[in-house]
Amino acid sequence: NYRPVTNITFISKIIEKVVFNQLSSYLNFNSLLPESQSGFRPAHSTGTSLLKI
Repeated sequence: NYRPVTNITFISKIIEKVVFNQLSSYLNFNSLLPESQSGFRPAHSTGTSLLKI
């Protein structure tokens, strides 16, 4: 029976998403990320970084 293994993967993805959302909200709210940090941030891309140069 492989069902528990499949459920663990599903549950871990949900927990990972919740932790990511809480951590990114905390970092953005407290302005702990530098403006030059563009990776893994909404509305920040390589084009945004290039325009800042």
